Amino acid sequence: MTPSRPSAAQVEDDRGDCVPLTLYNALAPDVSLREAQAHFPKGTRLAVKEPYLKLSNAGTLTVRVDDPHNLVVVHKPGDGDDELFDPEALKARGNDHYRRRRYGRAADCYGAALELDAARRARARGAVAARAARGGVPVDVDADDAALELALLANRAACRVALGRYRAAADDCDAALRLRPGHEKATYRKALALTGALRHGAALALLRGLALRAPGRYAARVAEVEARARNDGGAFDLGAVVARLSLIHISEPTRLRRMSYAVFC
Repeated sequence: MTPSRPSAAQVEDDRGDCVPLTLYNALAPDVSLREAQAHFPKGTRLAVKEPYLKLSNAGTLTVRVDDPHNLVVVHKPGDGDDELFDPEALKARGNDHYRRRRYGRAADCYGAALELDAARRARARGAVAARAARGGVPVDVDADDAALELALLANRAACRVALGRYRAAADDCDAALRLRPGHEKATYRKALALTGALRHGAALALLRGLALRAPGRYAARVAEVEARARNDGGAFDLGAVVARLSLIHISEPTRLRRMSYAVFC
């Protein structure tokens, strides 16, 4: 490893916290500031393996990276695939996968969009708090933020129902209903999840409530679940239960769903 002077920059993590990042051995000793900025332009997203904090000479904490192999450039401005960091674009990609019945891929897109949207809102809240501390006018950053999160949760629930992941689908619906009680899509998809899990009584309670609001859309579904509940007769169809358990366990393969990243400010 060729020794070099440390390079420092201000970075922002996925929660919106800004900290200094000090890189050792990443750039040649005689590199100019312009060359360093070209190597790591503003907006570059980095993943740091095994990060640790160090107390600097100025008395502040900084993230220090000694081994350049522990620094992974995830994305640079202009590299393309900017939609990978845009929640709305990821939502659109998920919708396309869902239309093509690629439910696992669609669920991944919605999940990634949820994480990016949460990070965006955290940064916005941090900016508002800083503005308020300087005597600025407070702004409610969450006033119109619920719509995207709500849609993403409801959409991922639909994917999970299709994959047979009924408990996870119900959890998504519950999260959506905490954001907006009585939300129609979230309520209906929770009813589908409960039906898939053979909890017909709870599913019927939700469906009947929806049918009171929109009989034309839900009356047939109520009748269908009522018939299924009568056929079950309170007894378990062991074959159906095993089939459902198999679906739950053979869900989409485990993937790396989250990577912390930093953005040069």
